[in-house]
Amino acid sequence: MQGAMPRWQGSGLRFDALASLGNTTAATGKGFAIGSAALTALALLASYVEELKIVMLHHHQDSIVLRSGEVISTALASLPQFMDYFQVNLMNPKVILGMFLGSMMAFLFCGLTINAVGRAAGRMVEEVRRQFREIPGILRGEDKPDYARCVAISTAGAQREMVLPSVIAVAAPIAVGIIYGVPGTFGLLGGGLSTGFVLAVFMANSGGA
Repeated sequence: MQGAMPRWQGSGLRFDALASLGNTTAATGKGFAIGSAALTALALLASYVEELKIVMLHHHQDSIVLRSGEVISTALASLPQFMDYFQVNLMNPKVILGMFLGSMMAFLFCGLTINAVGRAAGRMVEEVRRQFREIPGILRGEDKPDYARCVAISTAGAQREMVLPSVIAVAAPIAVGIIYGVPGTFGLLGGGLSTGFVLAVFMANSGGA
């Protein structure tokens, strides 16, 4: 029939529709993930304060003295009062240094993740080329590829590459807390939260584009 759409062109249009739906779903999911991660990071600050209370009470420090001279019960002290007691403010160089470290960690994790994806993709390409080379029937449609091997490469690569970021995420707050104390840890958490949230939004939108 004259004017009929070629078969391949109709398939392309269906593929475009499915791709558009998949990208939209992925973008929506990333938005929810970013929001929940930001709220979780805020909860970490509150959790850190509660841990401070437990440690101080364990060492029989039942009260804290604010800079104004007011004495507050440790068990009843609020977050602003703890920040006043530990001098968590922008005039404290330990807080500033912690914020710089937290901000840089967000970019460090992004760099490690991007490099990990590149290495895993390289191993996947090598596996595909190997199968094409050793199983010629794949290109002729006579044999099926070994999909399980490709999935195993992706899964093993993801697990292997996330070891270093996980160790850094656990070790960094401990190291900063030992070296710079409570102000440095507050700065680390705040810097990681603010920079990580902005960076996540930027990378999610640029990736979608």
